[in-house]
This record gives sequence, C-alpha cells and structure tokens, in this order.
Amino acid sequence: MLPYPRLIMARMFPQSINCREFTSIATRRLYRLFEKNLPDEFTVFYSVKWQINNFKGETQEGKTDFVITSPELGILILEVQEGEIKFNQDHWYCKNNIIEDPFSQACDSKYSFLRLLKDHPFWLNKPIVIGHAVAFPDTTIKENLGLHAPQIMVLDQPQLFRLENWTKSVMIYWQNSSCEPVELGKQAIEELIRFFNNSTVIFY
Repeated sequence: MLPYPRLIMARMFPQSINCREFTSIATRRLYRLFEKNLPDEFTVFYSVKWQINNFKGETQEGKTDFVITSPELGILILEVQEGEIKFNQDHWYCKNNIIEDPFSQACDSKYSFLRLLKDHPFWLNKPIVIGHAVAFPDTTIKENLGLHAPQIMVLDQPQLFRLENWTKSVMIYWQNSSCEPVELGKQAIEELIRFFNNSTVIFY
C-alpha cells in the first residue's frame, strides 16, 4: 500500500493533464505520487523539452521526464525508465532488450538544461545546484550499477514508499557534491515558472 495523500501537496506543471497525454504508465504513476507525497516546498515540471544551440551553432533538442525544484535544495533532472530493468557487463536491458544508459541520458539532459538556463539574464550569474537521477518504478535494483550510478541516485520500486525522503536525500547529495552549495530561493522558482511559460520550453 502506497503512502496516504497529504493535504498540502507539491505544485505540479502542467497542473491539469489527461491520462492519454502521459508518455508512459510509469510517468503517470510518478506524476500522481509526486503530487500527493511531496510537500508544497517542491515544484515539479512533467515532461519538458527544449532547444539549445550547440558550440557549432546547430540546434539541438533536449528533454526530460521530470524537473523537480526546491527553494532550499535546487534542481533535479529525473529520467524515467519503464519496465523491468537489468544491468549486466556494462549493458542496460529493458525486457531483455539493450537500451541506452539511462544515467548518461539523465546527465546529458542536466547539462543541456543548465546551458539553457545560463543563456538567460536571471540565471547567467546565479549559482545553481542541479543534479540528475533515474527512476525505475517497476524494478528493485540490488546489484552495483557502476561508479557513475550510485544507489542514492536510483528511484526504484521500494523507494516509492518513501518518496519524500528519497527526493530530499538525492537533492542533498547533489548539494554536498556542489562547489557552491547554495539555496536556489523562492524567487528563482517563480522565475523558472515564468521562463517555462514565456519561452520555447514546452510541456509535451
């Protein structure tokens, strides 16, 4: 049995979404769990994509399943992988099919999103603590996933029962790993909402 809903819940964007608009059953489940089990200090953006120019001036697309924000703890990029996930001999498998390394995907999205923010005046000189993590909501991870994928960065099935604790723990992990472990601040969250609403960043 999953945790009971809170009376005070996280802010979610988009605030209203049809079940058919979710990219997977796993992301739909996580959206509902974040909404009900994170406190109102958290603002969560679901299924976001954007465009940036690379160093050659070419347009590149970026996307992520969730952007989780907190005034105190910063920004977390979360990639979701549905189905039974396995890791063996440097390869990742979903239902016995080889897939791209989800941690590399999450890390790439993190740096792409950071570049997007730094192209705008409010964020240009602002220190930002931003981290990444991966969700495997249909799987229990027991094995070592490698140095680039510590257990704290994995939201697997058992962690769904302690979602608030996991979210805070992984964001604190990135705070402690940062050269400038500073708070993001409430103003930055509101700027992020305005930024999403007034730019090419879209929910999909």
